Amino acid sequence: MKVLLLNPPTIDEKQFIREGRCTQEQGVWATLWPPLSLATIGAVLEEDGRTVQIVDCPAQEISWTGLEQVISTFSPVVVIWSTGTPSIQSDLSLASVVKGCDNRIATAVFGTHVTVFDKQSLESFPDLDYVIRNEPEMTVRDLVRSLAQSSSLEGVSGLSFRSETGAVVINPSRPFIADLDSLPLPSWHLLDLDRYRLPLKGKRFLMIAPLRGCPFNCSFCTCQTYYGNRLRKRSPESVIKEIDHGIKQFGIRDFFFWAETFVVDKGYVEELCSAIIERGLSISWTSNSRVDTVDLPLLKLMARAGCWMISFGIESWSQNVLDASHKGTTPEQAFKAVRSAREAGIKTVGHFILG
Repeated sequence: MKVLLLNPPTIDEKQFIREGRCTQEQGVWATLWPPLSLATIGAVLEEDGRTVQIVDCPAQEISWTGLEQVISTFSPVVVIWSTGTPSIQSDLSLASVVKGCDNRIATAVFGTHVTVFDKQSLESFPDLDYVIRNEPEMTVRDLVRSLAQSSSLEGVSGLSFRSETGAVVINPSRPFIADLDSLPLPSWHLLDLDRYRLPLKGKRFLMIAPLRGCPFNCSFCTCQTYYGNRLRKRSPESVIKEIDHGIKQFGIRDFFFWAETFVVDKGYVEELCSAIIERGLSISWTSNSRVDTVDLPLLKLMARAGCWMISFGIESWSQNVLDASHKGTTPEQAFKAVRSAREAGIKTVGHFILG
């Protein structure tokens, strides 16, 4: 059974990153990120015996017309793509393009926006067949299994779809994956990794997700819609295995440790950094953090383990704004975090919200 996974093009040909909470136009970091969710979904499907193709249209410079050619050549049974709020109308319109290639193809989407607006998305776009809510991997696996066996979709947790009568059916939510070590390594072999380059350094890089979930309640963030509010951590051994695979299989030594907030559990970060140092892995990596979860000793350890840049969610220099958005930090903590990172030899990036 052939499954096509997409980071889709847009009608206006803008290039978008669509990864969990981050659904943004290319330019924020002057680069496109390797599509981690698509690569992990691809690995789950390959492990389940499916034939998978991943097409990252922005990175591969594939237009809607070019995508039609890809679909015609590959002849998938189901096409699944990531979506984002800034490009949502274009993203959901893609269902009509896919059906125009072959009306028998099943169409499915995932992402934070459609998780919240699943019913509206299905009602507004009749060529869209399925919405995969929240964390996508296991729901995609079960959806594809059901389609392959022509079995009922009622047992597929985390799925919303249109019944034969046209009514939207919203199945119960799926529990978040408890054991992240059980996931296979992302299927990066399905992508041209030369197309992804780090900002500032220009080197090839991969994204690694050591943990999922965020226990904080910032009013502006959608991350809990994707990965929930409970922190779930991979074992350091699992992360080391993935790093080692990236080095040996692809010759890549630069990594983006992708997480809602990488530095939440300082003990975990210390354990992972110590493991990287003890293994003698000569790597460089970036991560993110809140300003109130780091200190100078931890940042120095991170630098020794290869961290060269860290991005902080500073958001605002107004305490009133920080309090109103339930950020739970202070400008003084932001100042101290940036100062400590620079003292540890780590470059800093600040994320701010204006308006």
